[in-house]
Amino acid sequence: MRLRMMSLVFAAAVPLSAPVWAAGEIQGGEITFTGTVVGLPCLIETESENFDVPFGQIDLRKLLDDGTTRATPQAFSIKLKDCTTAVSNAVTVTFGGTANAAMAEYLAVDVTSEVKGIAIGIQEATGGDLIPLNQASAPQEITGLSAELKYEAFVQAEEQAMKDRSITTGNFTATASYTLNYQ
Repeated sequence: MRLRMMSLVFAAAVPLSAPVWAAGEIQGGEITFTGTVVGLPCLIETESENFDVPFGQIDLRKLLDDGTTRATPQAFSIKLKDCTTAVSNAVTVTFGGTANAAMAEYLAVDVTSEVKGIAIGIQEATGGDLIPLNQASAPQEITGLSAELKYEAFVQAEEQAMKDRSITTGNFTATASYTLNYQ
């Protein structure tokens, strides 16, 4: 009997609540999904994110008297880790920065530098080809879990500064950025 009473109460309540469901408005909105798929076959080692390449003291005679017009190159590298060739198997590097006014393929020293008449060149390791500023290097193959991209930087005398012997002495800095482009 009790079960029958509950059934009657439920049966009486259902028709009353149906119009309430039908009376509501249908509302909605728009959802936008965004993101970026990146193909990073390697991560940059922490020590290679920001670093210095010290030239130490450069003898002005090296830039003026021996005919080479450049100081001994200083080696540096960009180290990569956790590489996978499933995404890419080669990488180029583009070194960016302010170009020297007299030698556009070279990096200018910062305007706060005491030294005038020089520029910074970057080349492939072990005396390789010059990598013009803001242009990609030759591709280097990625073959394992890590990679070390090797380069050299050198101080180069501007041709006119050599002719008039107007290279000044003092401290200098030059700032470059680099961008990896996987292929």
